This record gives sequence, structure tokens and C-alpha cells, in this order.
Amino acid sequence: MFKRFRLYFITGLLLVLNSISAVAQKSAIELEIRPRTEFRNGYKSLMLKDVEAAIFTDQRSRLIAYHQNSGMKTKLVVQDIRVWGNQPQLVGNQRLSLSVHEAWGEAIFSNKWSLRLGRQELTYDDDRIMGSVNWAQQARSHDLGLLMFKDSLNTLHTGFAFNQAKARLNNTLYDISNNYKTMQFVWFNSKKIKHFNLSLLFLNLGIQFTDISFSSDRTTHFNQTFGTHLEYKNNKFYADLNAFMQTGNDASSLQGRKLSAHLFNINLGYKPTSKTNVTLGHELISGNDETAFGANSVNKAFNPVFGTNHKFNGLMDYFYVGNHLNSVGLNDTYLKFKYKVDTRWVALHLHNFIAAGEVLDDQLYRNTDIVGATSSNLGYELDLIAGMPVSQGVKLQFGYSQLLPTASMSDLKNSLDPYTNQDIKSGYQAWAWIMIQFKPTLYSKN
Repeated sequence: MFKRFRLYFITGLLLVLNSISAVAQKSAIELEIRPRTEFRNGYKSLMLKDVEAAIFTDQRSRLIAYHQNSGMKTKLVVQDIRVWGNQPQLVGNQRLSLSVHEAWGEAIFSNKWSLRLGRQELTYDDDRIMGSVNWAQQARSHDLGLLMFKDSLNTLHTGFAFNQAKARLNNTLYDISNNYKTMQFVWFNSKKIKHFNLSLLFLNLGIQFTDISFSSDRTTHFNQTFGTHLEYKNNKFYADLNAFMQTGNDASSLQGRKLSAHLFNINLGYKPTSKTNVTLGHELISGNDETAFGANSVNKAFNPVFGTNHKFNGLMDYFYVGNHLNSVGLNDTYLKFKYKVDTRWVALHLHNFIAAGEVLDDQLYRNTDIVGATSSNLGYELDLIAGMPVSQGVKLQFGYSQLLPTASMSDLKNSLDPYTNQDIKSGYQAWAWIMIQFKPTLYSKN
């Protein structure tokens, strides 16, 4: 009888443990197919008259695998980014665009502490300084370690990275362009005060300058970005602000210039109804004077570093989306409307762009050798975007943007006739797109 009881007890215990394990585990496999067709006639830079517009479709295809249990989390995201038609129909193994976007494991030490290692996205606050850049089909991810703490009111993340181009036998030369060699950051978020959400960020980047003539002649310049993101929400009113500074040295030369720059952004919002949002905002991003011709020993141009810059300063991406770095900075005053019913929404954004630094009058300088500034008003932009579900797991978004540039924008973007090298009036500046997302869950287990 005792043997039978022991058998029943062990069997029952195994069933209980199995059920606990099943509850503690979560696994999922998702697929994402996201084609987007764009009409570009002045996107990112001014289109001159009589120049043919660009039309193309690019696509992001992702396979996403995720697993979690009581002791760990893992995630793998494999993606293929391509423009329709960039390979022949009978393609071999050339020009592969398949890559690993995320591949990380996270060790869970307790209900408050964990450590994540591997390739991963970093997204904090409103994405102004650190974001995943999800609008770009390839998006952004980092190779690093991330130590995380979280309780009911506070969150603390500490990140550290050291990049190398390959496994070496000696030295730590890093010659990958447009990337950092080392990074350390601390991000702290607190919700202790009612209606307020406060974040603090300190980011240290080490960027290596390598003389192209002497590969061994190298030095690493360090710059620091630090500041705060603050949010307030109460019934129909909301507000948020960003205030950041940059110091250290840039990597423009072997010696590097001193960096002293700042960013300040404030948004004031009101919800007149449950379906409508209205936001008035202004952003100041410091910059250099073009009239100084590089004479400044201090670089005053702020760099949003890893921000999702497509979200800010107009959707036509004239500023800080792979461009406008070390330039005249920006004052962006904007008004945004959004109307949402269930999962359907439409939004309208209006922007006025004004340079923070002096814009060189190109024509005056070419004709007279006189260094003078032109108007700081760069122009206006209107963005219209909308989104809606098509069916389960399928979403549709589309947009239209139009830029009304001034002559100063033409000077800033070097809008010249390629044959006469003279200023000519830019033509119709517009951008339109339509994007559909298919995101089914192929497998899920809780």
C-alpha cells in the first residue's frame, strides 16, 4: 500500500511540476511582411525642375522567434530587406540581403534584476535620443550587454558595448564607418510623482578616427549626451519636454573639435474629445553658422545620436535622417491634429522650419566673394497620414507630404543647376507612400 501511495504521490508531483513549468513558459513565432511603395519628388532633398520622380517598392520580411520561462528570455529576428526587382527572377546566391536584426538572451536573476546580452533594439521614452527607427525597413539594433532593474515605480538600465570589425590577433583598430567603437549609458525612469513620468539619460560614445593614409594612426574621441525627458498627463491635458546637452569631442579630425551643443523640445497637448488630439510644439536643435566657414573651434551642432528622427521635424526627412549633421541646426514649430475612431485614425501635421545658425547666401558668395547670411526661414511642410486595419493581422497606412521651401532651403541643400552651377527655382516638392503590414502568429504557447 505504501508503494502504491508513493507511486501516486510521485506521479501527482510530476504533473504539478509540469503544469507549473507550462504556465511559466511562453513561446511564440511570428512572421512580418511589410511592403511599402513610395513616390519621391523632393524627399530628403529638393527636386529640381524637369527631373523625373522616383517610384519604387521596398519590403521588409521578418521571422520573429521568442521564448520565455522563469529563468530566461530569448529573441531572434531574422530579416530580409529588398527593393522589388533588385534581383533577377532566376537568382543564385548573390547579393543576399538576409541579416540578423536581433539575437539576444536574457538571464533573469530575480523579479527585479536581469541581464540581456546580444544584438538588440534600444528604445527609450519618445525615441528622441535612442530609438529603434522602425519606420526604416532595416530598423536599428546594437550589439551590447544590458543590465536591467525594475520595481513598481522605478526602472534602471545600464548598457555597455565594445565593437570590433573582426576577430584580430592584435590591436583594437575599428574601421567600420558610421558606428561607434565603445558605448556606455545609464537610463533611469521614475513614476513616483502622480501624473508625472521622469527619465534621465547619460550616454558616452567613443568614436575612432582613423587616418586613411596611415591605418595605425588612430585615436578614439569621446562625447557625452545627457539630459531628461519629462511627461505630464491629467485628464484632457498632457505635456512633455526633452532637454539634452552634448559635450566632449567630435571625430571630425585626428585632434577632434570640442563639442558644445543642446536640444530642447516641448509639446503641449489637449484632447477636446476622446477621439481628437491637438498638439502644439517647438523644438530647438543647436547648430553652426555656415558663414563661419569652419573657423569655429567648437562644434555647436547637436546630434540626436540614435533617435528615431523620422518621427520629428517633418516626415519628409530633411533633417537628421542620415543628413543635416554638423549643420545649422533647426527651430521647428509645429501643430499636430489626430482623429481616431477605434483602430482607424488620420493625422495632419504642419511645420515651420527656421535655421538655428546662419545660412550662407550661396549666390552672393559665388558672385562677389562676400560672405553673408540669407534668411533663416527654410520653409513649411504639411504631412497627412492615416491608418486602418484591413483584416485580422493586416494593417494599411498611407501618407502624403508637401514641402514649401524658401530660397534659404535651396541654399542649404545646394539646389543648383548641374550645368551652369547657378541657383534655379526648385519644382514641386512632394512625397507619397502606401504601406501594408501582414503580421500573423505562426505559433504561440503560454
